Amino acid sequence: MSGGNAVVKVLDPPAHMVEKVGAKMLQLAAYDVERSGKAYISEVNECFRSNDITPKRFYVDTFANGIIVYTCFFDPSSCTEDKLSQLAQTLRYVCHFKHNPKKSALVWDLVLKNLITPEHAIFLITAAKFIFSFFPKETEEYLALAEYFKNDPSKKSELDTLFRNTMSNAITYERIYDALTSNYHLTLPMFEDFKKVATGECKPFYNEELAAKVDDEVGSRLDAKILKTLLKLNAHLQMTNFFKPTGTASAIAMRFDGGVLADRPRTLFPTIPYAVYLVVGRSFYGFHIRFTEIARGGIRLILSRNRQVYKKNCATLLEENYNLAYTQQLKNKDIAEGGSK
Repeated sequence: MSGGNAVVKVLDPPAHMVEKVGAKMLQLAAYDVERSGKAYISEVNECFRSNDITPKRFYVDTFANGIIVYTCFFDPSSCTEDKLSQLAQTLRYVCHFKHNPKKSALVWDLVLKNLITPEHAIFLITAAKFIFSFFPKETEEYLALAEYFKNDPSKKSELDTLFRNTMSNAITYERIYDALTSNYHLTLPMFEDFKKVATGECKPFYNEELAAKVDDEVGSRLDAKILKTLLKLNAHLQMTNFFKPTGTASAIAMRFDGGVLADRPRTLFPTIPYAVYLVVGRSFYGFHIRFTEIARGGIRLILSRNRQVYKKNCATLLEENYNLAYTQQLKNKDIAEGGSK
C-alpha cells in the first residue's frame, strides 16, 4: 500500500536474514515535512500494541532527504497472515497520529486500552474538526437581533462581527474530545455507519435510532448535542479518501452536500452551497466551499502567530470561508462558473 507520504509492504525476507521458514518482513517508509524526518517510533509501537503483535527484530534507517524506513521481522509462530495484514492496515494511518494533551491524547488512550482501533481514532480526530465547525453556536439572542437588524446592513455587520468574536467561547476542542471519549461506545456504531456510507454500501443517512439512544443514555445535554452533530457527518457525506485502497492519503478529505448547512440560520448562511469539503492533515485543516458544480475562486492560507490567535481563527474558519465563497459567487453572477473558495 502506498500513498503521498507513506508506503507499507509485507514481504518474504531473504533466506539469509531469518532463522525460520515462513517468517515475514514488514517495511514502512514514511516522511512528513512538519516532523523534519523525526522517527515515528512511539506511533509504530502503539500499532504493535493495539494489534497484539511483537516483531522479532525492528530496524530504523534514516535518510538525508527526511525519509525513514522501518523494517520489522516476524516469526511465523507468533504472527498470522491476518494479523500482519491488519497491522499493515493500521500503519497506513501512522502519519495522522496525534497526541495533544486533553484532546487527541484522550482518543489514543482508548487505542492503547484496545477499546477502539487506530482507524477509529483517526475518524474521531477528524470528526472533532467537523463537530467544532458545524456545531450550532448561534444563540436565541443572536437570532432575534439578526432578525431585528436584517434591514440595516451596517448594524447587521457589526452584530455579525461581535458574534464571530465570541464564537470561540461556544464550544471547545477539549469539550468535544471529552464527550467523544466518555461516550466512545456510542461512536462505535457511528464509525460503522461512516464506513458503510464511505465505501458505498449504503446511501448517506441520519441514524434516528442512534440519535434516540444518545438522548436516552447521555446525561449531559451538551454531550448529546455534540454526538448528534457527529451524526450529521454520515447524513451528508458524499465521498472521502479515508478508506482509499491504494494507500495512505497525505490528508483526510471529506465532501458533504450543501444540506449540511441547511439547519443553520440564513442570516449566517444566506444560500445553501453546492458542496462543502473538509480537509484535515496532521498540522492543518481547512474547507473548500463551492456554490455550483463548476466554480472558481482563490485559495486563502491563514497562519496563526500563537495558540490564542489559532483558537480564534478556528472558531470562525467555516463562516469566513463561506463568506469569501459567497462573495465570489456574487462576483461570478454574469459568467458560467459559480463561486468557490
